[in-house]
Amino acid sequence: MDDSQDRELNKKLDGLTEGGPIALSIGELARWRRRDKGSHPRLWLPPIQRSLVWTNEQIVRYWDSLLRGYPAGLMMVHKVDKVQAQGYDVDGNLREAAPDSYQLFDGQQRMAAILLGMDEGPLKNHLRLWVDLGQGGETNAEMKFNLRISSTGQPFGYQVHKPNRKFSMGERQDKWEQWGEEQKCRTSAFEQVEGSDLIKQECAIRLSSVMRHVLDGEWAELRGVHEKVSSEWRDRLKEFSDAIEKAMDRKIIVQCVPEEIIRSPDEYVRFFQRMGQGGTRLSDDELTYSILKHQFPAIRKTMEKIMKDSGRIAGEVDLVLAALRVARAMHHPERGKKPVDWTVIGRPNPSFASQLRDESRFEATRKKFHRMLVDSPLALTGTLGRLRKALEYGQEDHPGLPKILLARLPKELLDVLILMDEWHGASDWAEEDRRILTTFALYWLFFVANDSKAADRAFMYFTEHGGPWSRDSIVALIKRFEEEHIARYVPRQQHVGILRGGISKAQDCSRLREWNKRFSEIDNDSGAGESLRVLSTDGELIKRSLMWLQRRYLTEKYGAYDPTSMRDDDLPVDLDHIVPRDYFKFRWDENRVEGLPERDSFRWRRETVGESLGNFRWLDARENRRRKSGQYEPLELEYNADLVAKDGPSCEKIAGEWNSIIPRKEDEKNWKWTAQRVAKFQFLIDSRTLDLYERLAKDSGIWDVFSAVEPE
Repeated sequence: MDDSQDRELNKKLDGLTEGGPIALSIGELARWRRRDKGSHPRLWLPPIQRSLVWTNEQIVRYWDSLLRGYPAGLMMVHKVDKVQAQGYDVDGNLREAAPDSYQLFDGQQRMAAILLGMDEGPLKNHLRLWVDLGQGGETNAEMKFNLRISSTGQPFGYQVHKPNRKFSMGERQDKWEQWGEEQKCRTSAFEQVEGSDLIKQECAIRLSSVMRHVLDGEWAELRGVHEKVSSEWRDRLKEFSDAIEKAMDRKIIVQCVPEEIIRSPDEYVRFFQRMGQGGTRLSDDELTYSILKHQFPAIRKTMEKIMKDSGRIAGEVDLVLAALRVARAMHHPERGKKPVDWTVIGRPNPSFASQLRDESRFEATRKKFHRMLVDSPLALTGTLGRLRKALEYGQEDHPGLPKILLARLPKELLDVLILMDEWHGASDWAEEDRRILTTFALYWLFFVANDSKAADRAFMYFTEHGGPWSRDSIVALIKRFEEEHIARYVPRQQHVGILRGGISKAQDCSRLREWNKRFSEIDNDSGAGESLRVLSTDGELIKRSLMWLQRRYLTEKYGAYDPTSMRDDDLPVDLDHIVPRDYFKFRWDENRVEGLPERDSFRWRRETVGESLGNFRWLDARENRRRKSGQYEPLELEYNADLVAKDGPSCEKIAGEWNSIIPRKEDEKNWKWTAQRVAKFQFLIDSRTLDLYERLAKDSGIWDVFSAVEPE
């Protein structure tokens, strides 16, 4: 910014001290936010602000509105609080803010979108904006210009018409192969990709190359773009440049928040909450986090470090609330009283976060929370590192969780795991302790029916017993979950033989069982059959089960895929049906049945059987594309140990059984469902479901837990 622009902006900002509102151009607002330490007054982001939540589509649509000349709305600022004179600069660093500076109270999402257009601000490390000057290929008719967005995980861009959606797996993989960087770390592609690399583009250029020319007068960069663009698109480039220039001249109203609101912590938080109701509504968890950031401004920056060092096992909000929940349970002034009050064991809410300002009442809780999230070294980093090391699969003798499953832990389970690490103490987990902790996590993932109640019970157990962590305490807690029906009853080892007998008896019956009749032979034993029915038909539980059962396949074959990182990479595998869906979920009027006495049974129950655990596996996405609806091929033998009993039939024999009810491509037209095929359809899927369950319950150690507390 040159001196004349600086003086002109300061002259306008003087109006804010007189109560405002004032009108600034969007360009002036961006310059104000981008000011460095040598210019005053600066515009900071206050600690109370929520995380960035706008989707790709919201960012693109906001830019389209600016380019069309639509009103840009209102933004609210306030003078820096004298008591808490801290704010975040344009790069997200927490700094001391001079008293004559301002903080952006409302308008953070829009400001971040504007700065992204210059490859600046908090979004620049994982998002990028482009404009495709071409109009002959795919264009978005709703946009004045063909705006595109890309990310670290999708460096070749998202769909033109739907910026939140990825291109098809085939298009993305074809682009990776064409680009020739398949073996490189995919995060590097974000920096190296050029406009010509975007999928379905004609003449894509970076938005920043035009924005910098308009805001900072960097003509050389725009001339460089002009020279690269072929002559047929230069008129369009000029049109776009003019539109950007006009957009940056559009006025936006800036209103100053009254000082009496800023001086009162309660009013400040209440006003922030009310303002949030007008946009993307804040959840209770997000509001709680915002209140905590207002009290502990350093949290936002330290959370970036914690998540970078420990990985994205959970979101920023969930980790902060987990730390506060643990700090409160361990040091709440009411702890130890009976009955245990929910305010001690429950998840922190906005009310408690506001009460935390009472330093005399919550001194110990505040100190513990501060030690976990603010003091260096950060205790939460050590906690998450120890938990990850204890839980993560990575060697033959520890049946841990692959990264793909570690990233799916429910937030309530994470709360409890962090509490358990505090019980355990600040040292790495011994091998025996690792096993029982992993068993507990897997038990929760597969059988806990109510995450919130389970977490409350675990925290209550701690307040009643006060630690320390032990194997016996975990076994007792699991037993209590089951007794109090917080978790579903685990089918025991002795049930397997009963179920195998039932499956064998029905193997010649072409009448498919109803949902509540499957595995019903053990229903009289505390509802064990229903537990198995839920595990085998609930979509999320199917995914979790197979992620763990195929942990070796997922870890060895996709070692570079890490959903706990800060990337948004593609899932490299598909949930594949062994008997393809096309063959059992066909349109009934296609007449694909022959000599089937129980036609209605098959018609209405085929999906119940076909969409259950025994008919699924994780399969490489490219292999799944190639297979489509073809015959079943077993996974590579070295990985198949995760799915097939060592003393069972060979992979080839198993494949032959499945393929007896899956037609070859050349036989598809004449292929029919007969009574024998329907009977085998149910038999194979139910048998494999039971095989997988037996492997899961045995290898996870879940059966060992119950054998330790039950008589022979």
